[in-house]
Amino acid sequence: MAAKRQSSGGQPGALSAHVLFFAVLALAPLPLASNKPWAWSALALAVGLACTIWGLHAWRNRAAILIPHNRSLPFALAFGAYLAWCTLQASTLLPDAWAPEVWSRAAVALNRDLAGRVAVDPSAAIETAMRLLTYAGVFWLSLHFSRDSGMARRVLWVAALSGFAYAAYGLAVHLSGSGTILWFDKWHYVESLTSTFVNRNNYATYAGLTVLTCLTLAFDRAAEASRSFDASPRGLLLALDRLRPADWFLAAAVVVTGTALLLSQSRGGFVACLAGVLAFALSLRRTRGASRLWTPAVIGLLLGAGVLLAISGGDLAGRLADLMAGSAVERRGEVYALTARQIAEHPWLGIGPGGFDNVYQAARTDAFGITKETFLRAHNSFLEVALEAGLPAFLLLMALLSALLLRCLRGAATRRRNAVFPCLGVGATALVATHSLVDFSLQIPAVSITYAALMGTAVAQSWRHGRHIHGSSAAQGGAAVEASLLPRGGQTAAQARLAGEQA
Repeated sequence: MAAKRQSSGGQPGALSAHVLFFAVLALAPLPLASNKPWAWSALALAVGLACTIWGLHAWRNRAAILIPHNRSLPFALAFGAYLAWCTLQASTLLPDAWAPEVWSRAAVALNRDLAGRVAVDPSAAIETAMRLLTYAGVFWLSLHFSRDSGMARRVLWVAALSGFAYAAYGLAVHLSGSGTILWFDKWHYVESLTSTFVNRNNYATYAGLTVLTCLTLAFDRAAEASRSFDASPRGLLLALDRLRPADWFLAAAVVVTGTALLLSQSRGGFVACLAGVLAFALSLRRTRGASRLWTPAVIGLLLGAGVLLAISGGDLAGRLADLMAGSAVERRGEVYALTARQIAEHPWLGIGPGGFDNVYQAARTDAFGITKETFLRAHNSFLEVALEAGLPAFLLLMALLSALLLRCLRGAATRRRNAVFPCLGVGATALVATHSLVDFSLQIPAVSITYAALMGTAVAQSWRHGRHIHGSSAAQGGAAVEASLLPRGGQTAAQARLAGEQA
């Protein structure tokens, strides 16, 4: 009875926070990937409310906090320092001498004194800080919710079901030839599948994250049967006969979402997805007990990817051939060179989040070779963040993200159960990092929220559980949640996992 009273899953405060969190995760891609001020403001409000509700609940019920503060505090301090610097860049608290030359030019042009700021666009810097805080809130909620393995599976199921729904919608619209996004006529990438996104490259990143999520759930379910797995033809037939409806759904979701990714014709998204799946597979190879399942699974993935590419990858193959011609690489290279030159001019303080567009317009010249295209972003998130935040803050952010990645790698190598969850963190990070070299998908709210939720789950499951967690009613509630979410045939697997964890 005492354990039941301490359970967080069934109390109104925790339930409200869970509902808000899952609503944000499922609905963030719907309104044009939430890449509009009203949409990301609504997300910030919902996430802030969920964090407040959960924080009050955890303050009243300390048993709901399953992650010791000493584990999450270093991450929180590093992010807090980075966010504080972004806010300071937009403020007037820093010396005027630190302000870029654009402020003195503006003062002369307006013939009045202006308070200098490090940020060339203070409103954009504050807006970016709000969005970063929203993503951090999603990560924090996912981290605490997903400490229970049953709830971790629920997070992934919501992400998988949502990603599948958006892929199915995108396929329906694309094959119908309507050329619309929701009820709007497309104004970009009319020939490509973009689902509810405007930019095909951003959708490709989201689709890749969905593929990785479905693969994680599939491997998690397969791990239960791997102890009796036989790689012989007879064993393979028996394994197919034991598949449940949830297993078939995950296979269908990978096919549908993979097809949608290919039809997006995003070269960077395709390569990034390959990098993510490869990193996921290699990290999974390091887990305990994966040797019997790893080889046939990888062979199946390669065959499936080859079939999908042959059927749906014709247009993408043409764009990859165009890439070899070098025109796109040349244009991006000019922007990268311009960005690197601006980093050299503002190495320590940066120009403030959201300031790239202003600096680009001022720095571009005909002599530099960029005369026709206007770039609102650097198409390399690493270079853009280094320019906007300054090199010290950029290195701090990279150290934080590297620490999270290393935490997942360590969890994949040391955990005996649920090691597939940290592997998802490795694969998702490889995917978004690869695409960030040539694009800006992480600057889109729907993509960042999905990545933050998946990483929160991966990091939470990278630590070994204490005995009190497995035997708690919170764990039982997590397994019950998963059982209610899965089709009837998949409930036995959830119940078996709970029994195994309590053993």
